[in-house]
Amino acid sequence: MILDNFVVGSCKFELDGEDRLKPGRMLLVDTYEKKIEQDEDLKRRIAQSRPHKKLTSKRVYLDLLRKDDVLSHGAVTNEFLIKCHLEALGIESSKKKDIHLDSDRRLPLYAYTHDTFSLLLVPMIKEKKEALGSMGNDAALACLSDFSPLLFSYCQQLFAQVTNPPIDPFREQIVMSLRCPVGPESNLLEPNEELDSRLILEQPVLSLVDIEVIKRTMYKGWRSKTIDTTFPVRYGVKGLVPGLDRICCEACTAALDGYQILVLSDRAASKDNVPISSLLAVGAIHQCLIRHRLRMKVAIIVESGEAKVVHDFCVLLGFGADAICPYMVFETMYRLRHLGLLDKELNDDMVFQGYRQGVERGIFKVMAKMGISTLHSYKHAQIFEIVGLAKEVVDMCFKNTVSRLGGATFEILAAEALKRHRAAFPAAANADKHVFGDSRVLVASGTYHWRAGGEKHINEPEAIAKLQAATRTNNAKTFHEYSRISNLQQRWCTLRGQLEIKTSNKLEIPMDQVEPASEIVKRFVTGAMSFGSISWEAHTTLAIAMNRIGAKSNTGEGGEKPERYASNQDANNNLRSAIKQVASARFGVTSSYLANADELQIKMAQGAKPGEGGELPGHKVTKDIADTRKSTAGVGLISPPPHHDIYSIEDLAQLIYDLKCANPEARVSVKLVSEAGVGIIASGVVKGNADHVTISGHDGGTGASSWTGIKHAGLPWELGVAETHQVLTMNNLRSRVILQADGQIRTGRDVMIAALLGADEFGMSTAPLIVLGCTMMRKCHLNTCPVGIATQDPVLRAKFEGKPEHVVNFMFMVAEEVRYFLARLGLRTLSEAIGRTDLLYANPNPVNKKATMLEFGSILKNVHHMFPNVSTKGGTVKQTIELGELEQEILKRLDKVFSNSGEHLVISRKTITNLDRAFGTRISYEISKRFGEEGLNGTRSIKILLDGSAGQSFCAFLAKGVTVELEGDANDYVGKCLSGGTVIVYPPKKAAYKSEENSIIGNVALYGATSGDCWFRGVAGERFAVRNSGCIAVVEAVGDHACEYMTGGRVIVLGPIGRNFAAAMSGGIAFLFNQGDPFTHRINVATVDLDPPSEDDLVFIRDRIKKFVELTGSELGQHILDNWQTEHAKIIKVFPRDYKRVLLEQEEERKRIAEQKAAKEKVCSNVHKCVDPHGYFSSLVSPSFYYESKHWRNSRQLLFNKLLALLEADEEDDMEGPGRPRQRTLSMDMQIAPTLIHKKKLLTKRKLSVAQRKRRSSKNPRPQDVAGFEDEEDLQDAIEDNEEDETKSDNDEELLSDDEMFHSNDFLRHINRDLDIENIVVPPHLKKNDEPLDKLRGFVKYNRQKKIYRSPEERLKDWDEVYDFESVRSNIREQAARCMDCGVPFCQGNTGCPLGNIIPKWNDYVFKKNWRQALEQLLQTNNFPEFTGRVCPAPCEGACCLAISSPAVTIKSIECAIIDYAFMQGWIKAHPPVENTGKRIAIVGSGPAGI
Repeated sequence: MILDNFVVGSCKFELDGEDRLKPGRMLLVDTYEKKIEQDEDLKRRIAQSRPHKKLTSKRVYLDLLRKDDVLSHGAVTNEFLIKCHLEALGIESSKKKDIHLDSDRRLPLYAYTHDTFSLLLVPMIKEKKEALGSMGNDAALACLSDFSPLLFSYCQQLFAQVTNPPIDPFREQIVMSLRCPVGPESNLLEPNEELDSRLILEQPVLSLVDIEVIKRTMYKGWRSKTIDTTFPVRYGVKGLVPGLDRICCEACTAALDGYQILVLSDRAASKDNVPISSLLAVGAIHQCLIRHRLRMKVAIIVESGEAKVVHDFCVLLGFGADAICPYMVFETMYRLRHLGLLDKELNDDMVFQGYRQGVERGIFKVMAKMGISTLHSYKHAQIFEIVGLAKEVVDMCFKNTVSRLGGATFEILAAEALKRHRAAFPAAANADKHVFGDSRVLVASGTYHWRAGGEKHINEPEAIAKLQAATRTNNAKTFHEYSRISNLQQRWCTLRGQLEIKTSNKLEIPMDQVEPASEIVKRFVTGAMSFGSISWEAHTTLAIAMNRIGAKSNTGEGGEKPERYASNQDANNNLRSAIKQVASARFGVTSSYLANADELQIKMAQGAKPGEGGELPGHKVTKDIADTRKSTAGVGLISPPPHHDIYSIEDLAQLIYDLKCANPEARVSVKLVSEAGVGIIASGVVKGNADHVTISGHDGGTGASSWTGIKHAGLPWELGVAETHQVLTMNNLRSRVILQADGQIRTGRDVMIAALLGADEFGMSTAPLIVLGCTMMRKCHLNTCPVGIATQDPVLRAKFEGKPEHVVNFMFMVAEEVRYFLARLGLRTLSEAIGRTDLLYANPNPVNKKATMLEFGSILKNVHHMFPNVSTKGGTVKQTIELGELEQEILKRLDKVFSNSGEHLVISRKTITNLDRAFGTRISYEISKRFGEEGLNGTRSIKILLDGSAGQSFCAFLAKGVTVELEGDANDYVGKCLSGGTVIVYPPKKAAYKSEENSIIGNVALYGATSGDCWFRGVAGERFAVRNSGCIAVVEAVGDHACEYMTGGRVIVLGPIGRNFAAAMSGGIAFLFNQGDPFTHRINVATVDLDPPSEDDLVFIRDRIKKFVELTGSELGQHILDNWQTEHAKIIKVFPRDYKRVLLEQEEERKRIAEQKAAKEKVCSNVHKCVDPHGYFSSLVSPSFYYESKHWRNSRQLLFNKLLALLEADEEDDMEGPGRPRQRTLSMDMQIAPTLIHKKKLLTKRKLSVAQRKRRSSKNPRPQDVAGFEDEEDLQDAIEDNEEDETKSDNDEELLSDDEMFHSNDFLRHINRDLDIENIVVPPHLKKNDEPLDKLRGFVKYNRQKKIYRSPEERLKDWDEVYDFESVRSNIREQAARCMDCGVPFCQGNTGCPLGNIIPKWNDYVFKKNWRQALEQLLQTNNFPEFTGRVCPAPCEGACCLAISSPAVTIKSIECAIIDYAFMQGWIKAHPPVENTGKRIAIVGSGPAGI
């Protein structure tokens, strides 16, 4: 018996059969009994060795606890519990209306902001999955932040790269589970003892009802102990450690007293009590119980207001918690709904279910990053690195967790907790009776998007503006200003900002002795941004720029069009990207693609989302993108988290070998992400023969990722580069590899620090995009980039104004800064600086106490002193491979095939062994270099006949025109990225076993195949045709996960299939022969339909099987053909819904075009018949028409063309778009009709609501106060009004008179005014209400309000304000919809609002009709907007990002509208201070200050 064909040498003995060890299967070779025990026998024996069912009979389920609680205490609901808690806090009561979100002071205490809800929680509840962000994380690290981040932010997630694969948790959900037993755990080494009772939780997110049930349960002796995790505020910063000691003592006592559940609750947090971080509490108790050997006796449940997002749950679970109840999320969502700020349809149970499912998906993703499939394995495993906590904290709460930098002590953490507490509960006397500005409302902290006065970000408005100005004008002075600003931001945000370069006047040399910038720029690389994530214009501009300076651009994972690497391009405008990336989806990876590269990069992980895959929705897959990625336009594309041909370091070495065969001239790079242990991984990569390693930082950009991945995965590249350089040097590997740093590198100082830490090359992505026009809008994932960079929308792409010259200027300016530093260090070349950590020293920001606690010793180790005899000059020792002897022999015979005349070459039967890896790949390279994508055709072809056992990657990247026939079998990765070739494999003709029951090829065959034909007689291994996008294959049987992520081609399986067939299949078609009942259950139908085949399908299948039998002699195929009448009834057509939709749309489009063409031809023929120089049509044409041409033939043609143009114009009027009727203007009777059709009840409600708003005003409003606000109502008021309306009769329409039912007279009077027609304001009741305003694309759809002022004639007659309030206010929400909610709002920056008004936030609230919240945001920074909104010159509008390509947002008008609406509603009231100092103040100044 042979277990794997990857055995050195070949077998000469007879085989009874061939099979593989399948996933999850075992094989026992018993040397005592001298027998081999198969999987089923082995498992049956183990299962029967103990009475497992009896031993686990004491298990308890949460449902049983709930039922027992109902019997004991009666039924309770989430809503009832929320009301009880809110009433106890005085937030909600029958006497007090809850109208202010910030009235719950616990929100700022637990670091909730408006972004927490709008960006994270509400989208997660509605979509049942994590919210997306883009452009990476450029905010300050938690250990450098001034904004008292929660402790969760100090923990960065670890992830799998190379050593083991991450998992796709959604397409392979069959292996994922959150089910966990918690509570007392027995000794598993006692085989016959009955196990202790354990509580089984299906998932770790508990509702309010669940936590209440657990707290008071007495079911079957189960008891819980609630431990208060707060400490008195009066103890100050010294109270934290005693508080931790107390809760640890209580936990140990409870465990000894026999309690099975510990509930750690911070509900006692109040004005007098500060909550201890739930993570500190969990970690301290977990470690304490372990030290006292009590941890196996209890479950730890957390009831915390801190936990809110996925990362919080993962960290708590990782450091000791068993389940979490995030009560603040549920209580606040209840309040948001009752405030009218959340959909009323979402009840508390729906909120819990949506939130739970979103958190579940998020936990699955985080676990899967590490390759862990069950929560039971992930829990308490501490799979994080701590960045910025002191040793005393780690030792007490997170023992044995990686922590290299030291950092914040308990005292600092306590001070941050007290700072949050003071923000929530100001210490001043009578603070609860005052409005404390920022202390009162929820502050926009700017954690996710830059906000003035908020969290520091590397990319801020002034830096972006200076960079663009400098590179467009090639102004060195402006670039120096940009550099100074950027370096200052780095000081606040990054580890490299805490390092200084040891420049010295004594060492300084003249600049002309330093190597020129033209040599330095060759070390620069642009990041791996795919065509698809950014536009064609942006992608090609970067390539042109980098080619001009001799540097490298990267294709990203989206492939590259063949015309871009054509050899006949202008050298100054060369579109070719030197680096071709090979990622997990293998988009567009063909032999030709690989052959035309200087570097081939294997992307193991991405800095912004390591361990995750990606997805490009079908609506974003344009024809160009589909052609580039070898897919189908309109069909969604998925990038799997793992490379399915890399499950270990040995597999990576194999792929490196494959790529070196595919292009022997290119260096092979492996992209890793910085994490603990990345140096060891890099060593393995170098030993696997890689020439180049990229270390990407956690702050790299991305087109789309979950916020958890963006903010909390990966580490700064400073740690990764230093570790990698040190470990490679230690193992004498540094000279064999070039090391690249990547992630937010933007100035010469960044480049120098990376070089001094050990990097040879430097990757830049975000900065070049900013140079091309990016304003850090952070809308890449929405396809709405307003400057045409990260979008495929043709309207937006037309706004792209970037030029290659701008990027060239940037690169040279950075290089000149590098030269300056080299001169100051006395170094002549950049090579001399690499690894010179002795030229760096730590100089933390003295303003930031946390920064001064960091320890940089591990980063600044000097390997030159530690290993003085080891060469550290990267790339000086070349990495080589040996090509298989068989392929070398065949290559010598190909000259005639490549000659001008060509030849059809047939190579007679050769013997292949498993030492011949990647057979056919080098042959394909030689073909692709000469003939490109076309391969061999016409007079050229190659056919190779083989026998034996082929090694791995047999026929990988096989080019068109090559046919390889193998009698024998092959290992893994057969036909990987097949590029048009033909592969035939069948068992030896002498074999006695049935081919359909025995393995013929290994796992992951046809991975990423783009075209070609394959015929396999036998059983294929796991993941057959994974990511197939064009190959046509016939096989007798397949293993698990076949046709996963398939996007094109056809697959016919004649026999059995494995589990999870067609998971995430979005294109192509698979045909199966139904084998019986469980067969269809093995198909993952999440994205596919199971249809019967059509007549055309049956003809195709039969023809293919006939050919299959001819080529391989398949007995199973012959049996099907012999019994076709019965066998064809078993065929199942696995048809992806996405692909089906696209094909249907294409068919409908073809029909529509054909119908239009037929109609046009009919009209054309009639026109030709009618055209006559003396006939009727001549009267339709002006007399001068005939003199436009010398001859009648031309005149007749001109007339025909004019008539045809009229016909086409009429068709365009009738059809604005495919299948859409045109939008006609209202006729006169249609203008009157809407008011007649309106439901009387709705009109009544509108009348009453306006009246109610007037009654609520503090005074009788003037007409100008209400003008334009007639159709506006605050969401919270609307909820109140609706509640009142529900109690009234449905006959309220009787209150309206007949006169009130008609508004046409008002409308006509409005028209009769002597106004420009463009300025006519249509009354609200005549506006189209069927189409809601579009905030996502409002900046494209809607125009800026033109009419702002009243006509001069009117203004001369009175002393009223100049503004036309009716025009401005009636259109205010449309104007607010134009605001793009910028990631970096320039309107708040230095050149924008001097007050730092939070403009994007209030614009968003106005758009949502949430006037009260808009007012609170406005008053947070502006005490008198009723004045500034009128007299301010509005620099914010001058700085508006929309103004780059369109008129700016009407910010000033919106500001006025907010405060005017507030005055109209009576919300603005005087708040005189309770106490007066008696001091007098003199205000000197004019304008708003003087007022």
